[in-house]
Amino acid sequence: MRARLLTAAALAFALVAPHAQAAVSDYTSFLVFGDSLSDNGNLYAAQGGDANPDAIPTSPPYYKGRFSNGPVWAEHVADAFTAAGHFSANFAFGKADALTNADPVPDLGTQIGLFAANVPQVVLGNRPLASVWFGANDLFDALDANVADIGASGRAAADGVAAGIMALAQSGITDFLVPNLADLGKTPFYTLFEPQNSAAATAGTNAFNLELALNIAKLRSSGLNITALDTSSLFDEIRLDPAAFGLTDTTTPCVVPGVSVCDPAMFDKLAFFDWVHPNRIVHQVIADRVIEALNAAPVPLPASALLLGLGLAGLGGLRRLAVRRV
Repeated sequence: MRARLLTAAALAFALVAPHAQAAVSDYTSFLVFGDSLSDNGNLYAAQGGDANPDAIPTSPPYYKGRFSNGPVWAEHVADAFTAAGHFSANFAFGKADALTNADPVPDLGTQIGLFAANVPQVVLGNRPLASVWFGANDLFDALDANVADIGASGRAAADGVAAGIMALAQSGITDFLVPNLADLGKTPFYTLFEPQNSAAATAGTNAFNLELALNIAKLRSSGLNITALDTSSLFDEIRLDPAAFGLTDTTTPCVVPGVSVCDPAMFDKLAFFDWVHPNRIVHQVIADRVIEALNAAPVPLPASALLLGLGLAGLGGLRRLAVRRV
């Protein structure tokens, strides 16, 4: 299976359309590393896609191998890059972790290897932007294993994200988009199906987000340009006022995998398309927030200052297939 995954990822370039060109005018290409929140169909294609009735996620009701009912946020952002004449590539896979595990799904380290092996530097231009969004699956794994210290698992995953960013920086990438995690304890999976683990899921999320914020500060001090995206606060906004986003429900999943699917008329009304994945409306909101954040991104450091920062950088202490996996 791994060979098929690698082949699919090597050619998995984002489909694009015009969108928010102003936000990408300062960048020259867009690379996506992540899990199912960013996967534009890579995992589905690697399993055979429509030719395999057992391919995950089941499509339909999922949209063409996305873990939602429409394009994911990364596709909307890639549209903006392609509309501006820039290259984009998506290496995200559903079920991927920040830290490497034993399953055949390409985790962050493997995704970076796929990028290095398949994308020539010449297409990236002089200011590529890389999105790195991981952490949920690492926490799901820890919760499933009933680890004694879920906080330690969250911190280790955040350190894995930082290590991946440093590895990408060694290839010459200096601009990164790094989202944090929405509160996993407030997803339908934990509020409705495993309420006994909801508090632990929240604790793990909080530990991850705090460590990630600390790591982002270190990465910035090393000379990297990090645009942080506070998806935790965004999901809190959606829960507090779903009507402002055209939604009616933030607690009920539309799809319970293998059990039920809601009325298709509700696909765009329920914030969660399944028990952990948002619907296409929320993905569009995420994309809009990304564009806003990129528009507000600071001017990069001069090259000499960047090289000095990377030379002195020392993060230190970097640590290391159920359907609900993100």
